[in-house]
Amino acid sequence: MRALAFSQKRVDDETQRLAQLNSYKSEYLSNGNSANTVYSVVELMELNRFLAQLDDTILKQREVINLRQKELDHKRNAWKTTLVNSNVIHKVVENECSQFKNDRSDIFLFF
Repeated sequence: MRALAFSQKRVDDETQRLAQLNSYKSEYLSNGNSANTVYSVVELMELNRFLAQLDDTILKQREVINLRQKELDHKRNAWKTTLVNSNVIHKVVENECSQFKNDRSDIFLFF
């Protein structure tokens, strides 16, 4: 259960990082797009390079989130399987104990 909570926190943390990146990009674009802003060719090239790099970082962050989500789903499925197996084993033991008690009481009836 702890591993499941840890994986969920990792997904949440990575999602928060993605939100921060998107927010940073939005702020950067809104601050640089005022009507009075004039860029040289070199500045425009640098701006485009920076935005392409930021977009690439955002894309990679989405990939990280997908990996973390798959990890979480895998751990959740493993936990559910373990829980089901535990319940089945518990039921088998319960039935065996009940059968043993019945068999034992039958033995005492003969004496």
